[in-house]
Amino acid sequence: MFAETEKSAVLAALATTAPGPTLDCYGGYIEILSKSADFWVLRGIVPPGSVVPAHSHEDPEDFLILSGSQ
Repeated sequence: MFAETEKSAVLAALATTAPGPTLDCYGGYIEILSKSADFWVLRGIVPPGSVVPAHSHEDPEDFLILSGSQ
């Protein structure tokens, strides 16, 4: 597990990473920051009230909300 200072450094780096390819995702925008065969890092901007239809992936999915609320 990351120490708190490492988490802060990771989040700061993600927040300042230059935009990558951007995808329109049901009214929100998802930027691909990095990807590998095992793990992708995406940064998303999802407008309040947006809904993504129920769906599934073969791989795991997780979210970290930097601002706003779920």
